[in-house]
Amino acid sequence: MIVIKINKQTNEAEVQASTNLEEFVETDEFKYVLYEQSALPKVKYIKMNGDTVVSDDEKNTADRIKSDVIVYKKYLSSTDWYYSRKLETGDEVPTDVVTKRIEAREFIRNND
Repeated sequence: MIVIKINKQTNEAEVQASTNLEEFVETDEFKYVLYEQSALPKVKYIKMNGDTVVSDDEKNTADRIKSDVIVYKKYLSSTDWYYSRKLETGDEVPTDVVTKRIEAREFIRNND
């Protein structure tokens, strides 16, 4: 069993480091419950739906998009040298690199 901290206003939930419910005091803002760890969704953000812990899909999606933007920015940075090479030597930028850079820029433009 694991302790879950629940925001009474938003139903957002957060796993606590301790498994001892007696360490936590309920307040006007938060309550604490014991929950079976194996029943927790395997995601970063969770919330309560009645007595059930569920994925906070909105926050998890936003977190995934933020992570994808970082990956795409790193890709753009790591492939910039192709354009320097093209200017200096005339060697073409590989088609797959051009295509993926266009995809990266579009994703970043739409999500950053």
